[in-house]
Amino acid sequence: MRSTTLSDARKNNWLPSVTSIDKIIQNEPLSAWKLSNAILAALTLPRLDGETDDAFAARVATDTQETASTAATFGTAIHDACEAYLMERVKTDLVTLAPYCGPVFDWIDENVEEVIGCEYVVVSNLGYAGRVDTKVVLKQGRSAYNDLAESNPGFNGVAIIDFKTRKPNNGKLRSYDSDSRQLSAYLNAEQYSPAGGLRPTATANLYISSVDPMAPVFRAWSQDEMTDSWKVFDATLKLWCLINSYNPAF
Repeated sequence: MRSTTLSDARKNNWLPSVTSIDKIIQNEPLSAWKLSNAILAALTLPRLDGETDDAFAARVATDTQETASTAATFGTAIHDACEAYLMERVKTDLVTLAPYCGPVFDWIDENVEEVIGCEYVVVSNLGYAGRVDTKVVLKQGRSAYNDLAESNPGFNGVAIIDFKTRKPNNGKLRSYDSDSRQLSAYLNAEQYSPAGGLRPTATANLYISSVDPMAPVFRAWSQDEMTDSWKVFDATLKLWCLINSYNPAF
């Protein structure tokens, strides 16, 4: 099956995803990660007898793509395990995932009062759509609730949380600007969400190490950060429409 094209979208009035829109902004941390993987592949792959430079470069590119694919597969598996635990309190029995997911499950038990929705689609009349990891009611008095309440005046306890698997940088799990732009787009579109429940008034990321099992890192985005991120995403959406000569707003 072939991938969806812009022509398909125009013909069927389909909406671009939040991530596809945001891709027109260079993601410098992601680009640096890809470059680092390519350099490591070039340094560690043995040269074959009689192999030309072009053939070796092609093998390096293939190895780099396989590394990215493996990371994406791992991230999807973690997301699936988190969703199963949020919705059904079912813990993964995969020995390769359990060490990474265990600390996340503990965090959920400590901070989440109620799960309103998981992996549901939000659609904006500005002409984009996205899939939210989870919308939850947080437990008052716990660290996640307090972190969001401190930087989001009028916080009602309901938040969108997006899970990210990430390789630590100098031992720390760091946030990217693209993370906040993605969440600002979800928050703006949430008013059209079919998931029901109270409308969220704050957003956060929960970062999970993809290298060594460790406690997840909760990143509460402030109201001011969401406002600024939305301005950037809104401008990016307009630019995406101009570049592609396609405006699916309704």
